[in-house]
Amino acid sequence: MVESGEYLVNVCNDDIANDVDRQLAKLSPMADDVLAACEEVFKAEMVQKKKEEFDAGVSNLCQWLDSVESSLQQPVPVEYGSLKGHMQDMEVRVREEQMMLLMKM
Repeated sequence: MVESGEYLVNVCNDDIANDVDRQLAKLSPMADDVLAACEEVFKAEMVQKKKEEFDAGVSNLCQWLDSVESSLQQPVPVEYGSLKGHMQDMEVRVREEQMMLLMKM
């Protein structure tokens, strides 16, 4: 808008150039205000999006921690087959943790 107005000021006769210059002086602060308001809205939308992503991440983490906690609270019999199964469950949890860490990157 400012560039177009300045171009008109340069190519028009003095009366029109003065009128365009006055109108441009009135419109420029209003345009700056609108731009600042749009930037605030954009920033607020970005903050809201990041908050939603954070909340989803915390929810996923809490679910994962609950499942890990329930696995860890189960008694482990000292039979080889049961112990092997428990170790496999723990390996699954470790892989899940590694996947979550990779997803963060």
